[in-house]
Amino acid sequence: MKILIRLLFIFGFFFIPKHLLACEFIIGWEEWPPYQYEENDQILGIDIDITRAVINAENCKATFKKMTWQRQLNSIKSGKIDLGAAASKTADREEFAYFTEKYRDETMSLFLRKGLKDMQIKDLKELEKMVISGHFKLGIVRGYHYGAEFGELLKNKTFKKNIQEVDNIKQNIIKCTSKRIDGFLGDKFGVTSMILKDKLGDKIVISDFDVNSDGVFFMLSKKSATPQKIKKLESGLRKIKDKGYIKQIKEKYMSRH
Repeated sequence: MKILIRLLFIFGFFFIPKHLLACEFIIGWEEWPPYQYEENDQILGIDIDITRAVINAENCKATFKKMTWQRQLNSIKSGKIDLGAAASKTADREEFAYFTEKYRDETMSLFLRKGLKDMQIKDLKELEKMVISGHFKLGIVRGYHYGAEFGELLKNKTFKKNIQEVDNIKQNIIKCTSKRIDGFLGDKFGVTSMILKDKLGDKIVISDFDVNSDGVFFMLSKKSATPQKIKKLESGLRKIKDKGYIKQIKEKYMSRH
């Protein structure tokens, strides 16, 4: 009996996924400059550099897997990946994920086709009326969080059925420039940087309406994140915050964009 138990233990041990045994984080990322993007076969960006700094501070390994944000959420929920960056904390997500303390802030704004700059959308009530009436075609990214108030609006079936969802922000930019939508919601700094980089300032403008401003966090899978990994991630984040690395990383990219 002792021999059998020993064999079961040995073979069971070898079948544990490698990323659970070692100090390795499997991390999802998507094309979202200047936060996450690929250039010359390198994965770069504000969130990527911050993530690497946190992981390196604890002498751990980071393996990045490219996928849409919705797929990241599903993979964190199932335990296929350990970590997602730049996540908003919501009650729904807390059911399947742990969150660190926040590491930066973000503001979600309404972007418009250039000819609609004077459209009077100053708050969510006006946006709701315009969308439901069919006078405004709005684009969002599937799985993104645009604040609690906008989340409540999505519970309105009439409002939601008039929203156009895509997998990433670039698709919304393309749809807006081709007049398939009138506007879309997106990160103020990130989308503005993309518009300037692609010289689309004559086609897309930012409105005066900010939908939501909040902090973003690292989100860890409750299925795959061991107590050791959680402890190391939190420790690494404190270390780079204390050394001022997050500020340095943000300033580096903001000067480029």
